[in-house]
Amino acid sequence: MSRHMAFWKYNDNTYLDNQKVYEESCCSENFVDGLAMLPISDILRRVDEVFDSYDKLDDSTYESAKGAFSISATKQSVLFDCGWSMDEAELNKIIDTMLEFDCPLYDPQIETRFDKEDKMDELNKRWQEAYQANPRVYENENGDLLVGFALTEDTDSLFPLYPEQQWAIEGKVIGSWIITMVSLTNPQGGIIGQMEYHEAIKRLQPYIIASAENWALIRGMTHNELDSLFEGLPRKLI
Repeated sequence: MSRHMAFWKYNDNTYLDNQKVYEESCCSENFVDGLAMLPISDILRRVDEVFDSYDKLDDSTYESAKGAFSISATKQSVLFDCGWSMDEAELNKIIDTMLEFDCPLYDPQIETRFDKEDKMDELNKRWQEAYQANPRVYENENGDLLVGFALTEDTDSLFPLYPEQQWAIEGKVIGSWIITMVSLTNPQGGIIGQMEYHEAIKRLQPYIIASAENWALIRGMTHNELDSLFEGLPRKLI
């Protein structure tokens, strides 16, 4: 799984359907009336400078312990294909680099371009209104403690990236942390499956739309998206 980050610049007094621009320019590599021509050589040179600590595997692929990404460009747009494990701080470096060329981020995962204050207001509103993960503690037959959380279909949710930093039980050792994926689509709802917490956070990276101070905002996911997380994994832990 990977995360796409798209960038372009509109000509003056022009604003188009951002998703169509993404599909036409970034994906199909077609010329789009209304988009400015970009200084691609300067952009690629600047990317090299910002990510000079990365190994450059070829003309378009960068890799380090902090993550990996590839870059493709037309005369009017630049598309970064970032690995799901890439650090949030590194993703922000990409955004900041492209802003130097007046190219704000378009996030096709949530079909949002962050070029206007109202878009940031929208993100802040989603952050404030999101369900905040609420841990529940269980004790198994061996006396070990397990902490579980629920991630529910079609619900923006806030989850800690590292729950151990957020919660502890005095005098007790927590043996397991899990996330249970819950469906609203099935007639009676129900559990899609259970996953070890940190493995779940890794697989949820493409659906994280913002993060700050150990918290991640996970956009509302469809039943099929939640179900696809379990590829190659068992669905029941307890």
